[in-house]
Amino acid sequence: MKPFLFVDANTNNFVWSDAVINKKGVCLENHEIEILKMVHLHKIISVSLLNEMYLHYRPNANKKSISNRLAKLVERKVLYLKKHASAFNRISYSYFYVIGEVGMQLLKYINDPLQPVRTKTYEPNKVRIPNLHNYYAMESIQSLYIQNLKRESPYPFAIKRGAAHELFGIQTKLVSKQKGSPIVPDYVISLNDKIICFESDMGTERIQQIKQKEEMYCRLKQTEAFQNKRVYVVYSVVDEKRNVEAGDNNLLKARRIHSLKAAHSPATNWPESLEFFVVTSNELVEFILEFLLSPNGYPIPIPLKRASLGEIGRKLTGNYQRLNGWQVDELETGELLIDKRNTPLLPQATKTVRYRTLRGTVKTMVYVPGEFGSVRTYQETQTLSKLLTETNNTLFMQEYLPIEMVVGYLRTIDLTKEYFGFTPTLPIRLVNYEDEELRGLELISAFKKEWKGW
Repeated sequence: MKPFLFVDANTNNFVWSDAVINKKGVCLENHEIEILKMVHLHKIISVSLLNEMYLHYRPNANKKSISNRLAKLVERKVLYLKKHASAFNRISYSYFYVIGEVGMQLLKYINDPLQPVRTKTYEPNKVRIPNLHNYYAMESIQSLYIQNLKRESPYPFAIKRGAAHELFGIQTKLVSKQKGSPIVPDYVISLNDKIICFESDMGTERIQQIKQKEEMYCRLKQTEAFQNKRVYVVYSVVDEKRNVEAGDNNLLKARRIHSLKAAHSPATNWPESLEFFVVTSNELVEFILEFLLSPNGYPIPIPLKRASLGEIGRKLTGNYQRLNGWQVDELETGELLIDKRNTPLLPQATKTVRYRTLRGTVKTMVYVPGEFGSVRTYQETQTLSKLLTETNNTLFMQEYLPIEMVVGYLRTIDLTKEYFGFTPTLPIRLVNYEDEELRGLELISAFKKEWKGW
């Protein structure tokens, strides 16, 4: 492909060129074509997000030069400038850009240059301004797109709006005939066999609607088109600070994260290769790039979970032996249960260690692996804590200390919101394996956590 695409001002014909053509019209560089594709993806984009894309490709450009370039593209109808409605005043952006009539013909030409461009009427002025939900969804996806480009080795993923995605366009109609309405994510990010369904959450949907979404995703995963796909549903709680102080906003987000995680049915009922995650919008980009798309990312294989638990167990065991001279024994977690019929409810990967002093005091620690934002991890921690609390309540012998839990994260972003609203009924600590210092975030109550050393 040649580096320039010239749009003739008189005929609107398109010509690829090795150099800028000095005729009446406009010459587009390859990166501008990529920008147009992203505008077309969203249907409409704010000035701020469009400037951000230009600055990525032209880091030395200033705002005036970018504005002049955009004005040129509007003049040639490659882009169309649209003012927002007064109801949108809560967001500071005043103008949006839409693909213009010539821009639409250009994109069709690029997709299939051998076919004549259809003259079907396209009216950019009828493209609607996005509501707040759609705006924040678009903003998150744009941030993901830009940050991926900045990587040393960008992921070659594809992004589509859920409504325009071929699998969801067909399969959701088939599923909806069985029960309920179609489930269409805001955006779909796909890479090889991974499909990430992005759901922007403004906190306005009722919990019953979240339950219905989960049910629809479970049925969708069982359709033929998704049989060999790994489907990750990611709820992104919008980091929105309208009319609230920053501290209150963090509290609201943490409560919403808890509500979304608690709304899901047991993970044991989900189809294979389907996972649900809940993160905040300011964690979303790092979460997708580093945790979901990474070859060594989520979900963590069971053998690796066991290995990582062994590593943190060795660190803590060495610490206890150095400080207290305790004897160490390993046992099966199922041995701690009062009712052995509950053994199938235990997480697949756990590690249980019992420490004994010379005076006979017994301390028992149960390690369970964690995945950041994971609904499955949240449920496993909740189930395990209930079962172990039942055991603690039956131990009347003074030499037995209460069983404690350690939820170990191989990698993480921010553990402070992970278990908001989770009422601990036994000592629980959240630990990041990568920390050099052995510290755990101890759950003091449903709404309070403290960093404590071992």
